[in-house]
Amino acid sequence: MQKNWLNSIVHNWTTEDVELWLKDVVGLPQYLPIFRKYKIDGNFLPRLALNTDHLIQGQLGISDHNHKNKLILKAMDLVLFGPPKVFYNPIKDALLALAILVAISGLFFSTVQRRKAQNQICKMIEEVDKLQVNEQKFIEIQTELHEAVDTKQRRKTKQ
Repeated sequence: MQKNWLNSIVHNWTTEDVELWLKDVVGLPQYLPIFRKYKIDGNFLPRLALNTDHLIQGQLGISDHNHKNKLILKAMDLVLFGPPKVFYNPIKDALLALAILVAISGLFFSTVQRRKAQNQICKMIEEVDKLQVNEQKFIEIQTELHEAVDTKQRRKTKQ
């Protein structure tokens, strides 16, 4: 087992690698200053996993019980099984990109359609206004015509 550990990628991790692991995988970035202070690298991780001589609380000063347990479990997982696997799914990424493209296209299309609709509504309002003006003129002409017809009929009746 020690031979496997010595050949492990994790064994050769730098302090920066361990800090990234602590922040991204373990999820305890508040302890980064402590890890930097003690220059914890990949070679130190088995001791962290075993927590010999109460290393985590005694030397590192991490007293939160849940944080200690999380750190021990994640370190043990790292020592036994190696670094976490990064899963990359190109199909998922392509579908996500396509969905984003469709959403942006839909947004663009709806914005264009909204502008067209607003322009059409403005034109319709202008046409309704013109129609109202023409209707008023028509009523005036109709009134004048009725008055002219009435005047003509009165003249005929007077004669």
